[in-house]
Amino acid sequence: MRAVGRFFLWLFAILGGLTVALALAVVTFTLSVRDDAPELPETAVLQLDLTRAPMEKRGVAPIFNPDPPPTLRETLDALARAKDDPAVKAVSARVGGAGLGFAQAQELAAAIRDFRLSGKPAIAFAEDLGAIGDEMADIAVATAFSELWLQPSGGVGLAGVAIEAPFFREALAELEIEPEVGQRHEFKGGIDALVREGYSPEVERSLQRVVDGWVDQMSAEIALNRGLEPAAVRALVDGGPYLAREAYEAALVDRIGYLDEASAALDAAVGGTAQPVSVARYLSAKQQSEVPAKTVALVYGVGPIEAMEQEPDPFFGSESFGPHRVADALTQALEDDEVAAVLFRVVSPGGAYGPSDAVRRAVRRLREAGKPVVVSMGDIAGSGGYFVSLDADRIVASPATLTGSIGVYSGKLATRGLWSSLGVEWGAIRAGENAGMWSFIDRFEPSQRRRFDAMLDSVYDDFTGHLARARGLDAAGVDRAARGRLWLGSDAVEVGLVDRLGGFREAQEELRALLDLPADAPLELRLTPQPKTPWEQAIEWIDGGGGLDGIAAGATAALIERRVEPLTGDLALWRALAAGPLAMPPVRVAK
Repeated sequence: MRAVGRFFLWLFAILGGLTVALALAVVTFTLSVRDDAPELPETAVLQLDLTRAPMEKRGVAPIFNPDPPPTLRETLDALARAKDDPAVKAVSARVGGAGLGFAQAQELAAAIRDFRLSGKPAIAFAEDLGAIGDEMADIAVATAFSELWLQPSGGVGLAGVAIEAPFFREALAELEIEPEVGQRHEFKGGIDALVREGYSPEVERSLQRVVDGWVDQMSAEIALNRGLEPAAVRALVDGGPYLAREAYEAALVDRIGYLDEASAALDAAVGGTAQPVSVARYLSAKQQSEVPAKTVALVYGVGPIEAMEQEPDPFFGSESFGPHRVADALTQALEDDEVAAVLFRVVSPGGAYGPSDAVRRAVRRLREAGKPVVVSMGDIAGSGGYFVSLDADRIVASPATLTGSIGVYSGKLATRGLWSSLGVEWGAIRAGENAGMWSFIDRFEPSQRRRFDAMLDSVYDDFTGHLARARGLDAAGVDRAARGRLWLGSDAVEVGLVDRLGGFREAQEELRALLDLPADAPLELRLTPQPKTPWEQAIEWIDGGGGLDGIAAGATAALIERRVEPLTGDLALWRALAAGPLAMPPVRVAK
């Protein structure tokens, strides 16, 4: 039996070694096939795959996904360069089904319209544009192309925007579970799902403004793209979704046909056989010129701000905000004499309070040292995502950005009733008046409740105090902008939370102004920290004791994120609820 046991022990060790060797071989092969400076073909067409949403940041290069989609900034950069590049004859794209964010859609649509000013063709093809499942953001981008093809069997899901949320008050009561929660203040709404049977009047009013704003903004984008009146597009929303022929008659698409027909039209437009060039290949061929430029550190803060910071997963590419990594990157930019300023891209629903404050402090130190910081907000930068941003010299947000949510909520669920109904009783031995305060068995005792309320008040007062100082708001201005209210970027400008509307391009314009540079001065955006190569990630993983259990955990997380959550939606919402007191209440757009 011992021999059999040793056999299986060695077998598993060999299998583990082979797994690591295979992973490293994949890395080596991936690196070996890359062409550092490929030549462009004569009839080069910049090809975009907008059936997948562009990533916000590259971060880790996952070993099991050697061909990730380009980042949003890379896509925007490629379009801007291709506009004036005689080597690029046109832009083509597959569109639909990406589930683009509304702010992301506004940046992409503006970049495509800007490319069209060159007079070059911009042709897109869609098998379907959300006929079953609203896709207003994807439609806004698709209609920005000069020629939009739709397959005859497809449709256009122009039907508006809906937000939905579950409420568990009755279910918790049936289970004899008692919520022990609190929030500051009426618009925060983070605990509504636990204590109410539906939206509160204040939260409902706030969210109604959000969906109305999104529909109006996307309608305006489509109207601008198609040469229609915004009111006419808004009327079309109430009649959707549309079949292919109906979409054509409504001027939402230009041609009805199949992919081969759209490809033939592209060939005719470029005067030969179109030769597609990916964003990655194009940017590799068109490397930065040697023109002297100010160095700007580009720092990303993407995802929930978690107290328990996780290391990046080299196999599946999962990575959270990593507040301490972000704070370290900002400090690195502060200490680097070559860095003149910082572009801080924030796409986060917030989360933990202390880590958020550490990032905010790092931004403040840069500003105090005379290094300008401009925040560029993506689809969402609320609660802790706004807290880390407020000390920047300038805050730029897209009109559709979700921001604000300046408030706090926290609490626990007391489950003793549930356990008792199952015949289980809990005992406790404690030392300390408030020991066991965060136990999920009993409700808060009076002294514990007083400490809990004091903590909520302290966090809210600290948040709004920094807001008043950094944004120059008086008490009335703070009260109007805060109280947990959620704002669109277009409204956040009006209440003083945001300085300017726009995306990456407008943020860079603000940087040039702060650095007293001409409007057309080049900037060298240096990703900080520099991402590790797949080889370096794999070696670190091995040195850190990574094993098959780590691969299995990563695979499970990737499966949930990419396969389960798109079907259920709610797992991501509850992860956001658990992230921390500076997390935005979850907002789920119905699909």
